[in-house]
Amino acid sequence: MGGRGSKLEVGNYLNRDSKARTSEYRCIYQEDNIEFLVQNSTNPISAPVFSNTENRIYVTLNRNGEIYELSKYGPNHEKEFSISPGHANEPFLHEHGPHPLRKKLIGLDIPTKHLELYNRVVKIHEERLKGSIL
Repeated sequence: MGGRGSKLEVGNYLNRDSKARTSEYRCIYQEDNIEFLVQNSTNPISAPVFSNTENRIYVTLNRNGEIYELSKYGPNHEKEFSISPGHANEPFLHEHGPHPLRKKLIGLDIPTKHLELYNRVVKIHEERLKGSIL
């Protein structure tokens, strides 16, 4: 089985002529500890299972370059929480851990720390889209 982390690679991920990669994901850009990833395969989109870096934030983009899922990984390299606005059937906030909690985003009071992070990620992504980095 291939690796579960991401490979830093800045470039145009929409280029269909790029050669196949050995990693499941590739990073199209990074700001601080936030990596914006695209999945290399044509399988259904999913976020990385774990991170090789402590306190990493991965933002998985769908094939249209839209935010599919934001995942925050803690010091144990496992997901602490994820926000999934890109799930077609039902956007949700999922807090991981010994007592997992899943809440629909529609009509949800999102914890301030989660909302601030999500808004920061959206702002970074929108600025990159304006600059045609993708």
